[in-house]
Amino acid sequence: RGGRPFVLFGPPGTGKTVTLVEMALQVMQLQLDPQGAVSFGSQYGPKGVPPRLLLCAPQNYSADLICSALAAAGLKPEHMFRLQDPRRRVVE
Repeated sequence: RGGRPFVLFGPPGTGKTVTLVEMALQVMQLQLDPQGAVSFGSQYGPKGVPPRLLLCAPQNYSADLICSALAAAGLKPEHMFRLQDPRRRVVE
């Protein structure tokens, strides 16, 4: 069940975040509909199971960029869960 995990690494400014966001969007689209006909507004794939991905980043800033880029691409905030260091100060 599921696929193998992979690691994306490299020096700053080499497009890791852009690559990770594009990969996540394509994987989610394939899980929702292999024909590519379902938009990200749908919650469930063909088997009635919501697609799930675990995306990790070494810094809060990197994770913020990933979440922001996914939201800008149309992924709804209620379909994301952002876990962060409890010591981080949250500004409302």
